[in-house]
Amino acid sequence: MSRFVLEALFIGAKEGVKLSLCVLLVLAYLRNGGLAYLKRPLAAGLAVVFLASFIVMTVDVTVGTRDTIVKMIGYVFGLFYFFSVGALFHATGTDLLGPFSGIAEKKAVLIPATLALTILYFVPDMAGSSLYVTDLSGMAGGALLVRAAAGAGFALSLAGAYLLSRFVRVDLSRLFGLPQLLLALALIKLLAGGVHGFAELSLIPAVQAGLRKLIHDVVHQTFVFLMVPDHALLSTTTWNFIAVLFGETAGLWLSLVLLSLPLILFIVKHFGEQVAVPDGISVPARRRSFVKSIQDQRVLKSLPVLVFLLCIMSVWFSQRGEGTSGIAVPTAVPVVDEGGAVVIPLQATQRDLRDGALHKFSLSLDGEAVRLLIMRKPDGTLATCLDACEICPPDGYGQAREHVVCLYCMTPIPFDTVGKPGGCNPIPLPALVTDKDVRIQVTDIERAWALMKSGQSKGGGER
Repeated sequence: MSRFVLEALFIGAKEGVKLSLCVLLVLAYLRNGGLAYLKRPLAAGLAVVFLASFIVMTVDVTVGTRDTIVKMIGYVFGLFYFFSVGALFHATGTDLLGPFSGIAEKKAVLIPATLALTILYFVPDMAGSSLYVTDLSGMAGGALLVRAAAGAGFALSLAGAYLLSRFVRVDLSRLFGLPQLLLALALIKLLAGGVHGFAELSLIPAVQAGLRKLIHDVVHQTFVFLMVPDHALLSTTTWNFIAVLFGETAGLWLSLVLLSLPLILFIVKHFGEQVAVPDGISVPARRRSFVKSIQDQRVLKSLPVLVFLLCIMSVWFSQRGEGTSGIAVPTAVPVVDEGGAVVIPLQATQRDLRDGALHKFSLSLDGEAVRLLIMRKPDGTLATCLDACEICPPDGYGQAREHVVCLYCMTPIPFDTVGKPGGCNPIPLPALVTDKDVRIQVTDIERAWALMKSGQSKGGGER
């Protein structure tokens, strides 16, 4: 059995297990909550999921669409996690819906909501995995066998889950209310939401990168706003302190705290609240029994939250995002001023600017080396930039698997935003792209480099 067939079998089995587990949890919740009428919109949503998976395997999907599908998996995890945290606090007495509480429980709302959430939850995963199986088919040179292996793995997983549900009956009603169900769905997506086969089982590295970028942006803008531009010593000290905050270990800890803190606050609130005993229960023994029953319910409903926290804390550092060892930093190729412009051929020996890799070039300006970078974006256009950003010292950029990375603060920057101004993105340069070369005016390079050095580039502030 070839590696491609084995990987396709694994992908199909993983998606089948994930789908089965989610559906079994949802069905158990609907059955115990008297919401059996929602089974039909759930089934309709799953039908749309299978149709979407079939479509992406049979049509030519653009690079931009592929990128959107993969990003949606992470966004959906964040959405379900956000919903679960809100539902947890709402269940403890913090009214987050206000006058909409009654509306949210009506059939006219629950039926379309179930259909929409089913499609939203499953389509990105299934479509992303289907696209990867299609890629494996092309690499293996035998589409039928690879796709058959993926289908067999998926079918075997569904069959196994069906048999297990027929012979093993587990009552989860005491553990799973709506908040716990949403949290379990978020956990399943986090631990098994990767769509790149053996190379990416979980979403953890992607979520870490996203949270670290959020932390980076908040801290950066805060320091830029608070710094006193006229005090060079303060600027240097401040930026050195930021470098510590953006180190890999600090980023991992900060992102872990950001993800787990809402759940820890819920547990503290959940167990810290005093049990309100109804006035009709006056006998001390019955009052104690009532309090004990409520406390037992709180313990059971908190178990899924504790499991989520335990899983996160146990795997967060074992599946960390890419560090510097996973970042490719190309060597800058020297270029020269040719009549007021830098002319870089699209294709040269061992180099093609259209291959999707990061390419760097170095131009000498008044004895100072100024680095440029060029890369092909997912939409097919070429981005031309300085190898420096508006707010960090000009340490330049490297390339990870799905983004470029600022080598100073380790911020991940999506490929499709390279060439756009602002934040930690490389400073864009105007360029003329022909069918043979890329031409950049030296005056544009000088202007952008001078502004970067003075700390006055757009959105950056002074350093």
